[in-house]
Amino acid sequence: MSWALSDGWSLTVAPSVDWFGEKSASNGESRVWGAMVSGVKQCGCGNRLGVGLGVYDQIEKTSVFPVVIVDWRPNDRWRLVNPLPSGPTGAAGLELDYRSVRFRLNDRALAPGGVGEESGVPLFLRVTRNLGPQMALNLYGGAVVGGKLRLEDASGNLIKKQSFKTAPLIGVSLVGRF
Repeated sequence: MSWALSDGWSLTVAPSVDWFGEKSASNGESRVWGAMVSGVKQCGCGNRLGVGLGVYDQIEKTSVFPVVIVDWRPNDRWRLVNPLPSGPTGAAGLELDYRSVRFRLNDRALAPGGVGEESGVPLFLRVTRNLGPQMALNLYGGAVVGGKLRLEDASGNLIKKQSFKTAPLIGVSLVGRF
């Protein structure tokens, strides 16, 4: 939800709820929820700059992080923009983003009812197809580098920590404005 303020400023609140869990893990204990709150200033020539704050209640951990919002067009051919909307996994950044996702383990895993965490740096390209003035389809492809996996038991004690090789990354998003 966005509200127009005076002098070209706008305030946006973007709540979200998601579930990160292994198959058959408890849905109630796999929920991640929170919101992004941001203020953006509309500058000349349609450029926008802003700042915000993300607050998310992740699995057994609360995450708070700052966000810089950029939509800058130095000319007709170039655009510097946040590649993804910010959300529970962190800020969208400007193509450099550190990703961390915690997920609930099921009751049959190595650590029944424990928590797994995957982290790394996603490097990707995005292709966007506008489907009209109000809708766009985004396709993403790339890889996660510097990946690490962490396993905690139900009490939060570290059981195992391990690095993993570069992993492929693909994604699709459909964005609509109304």
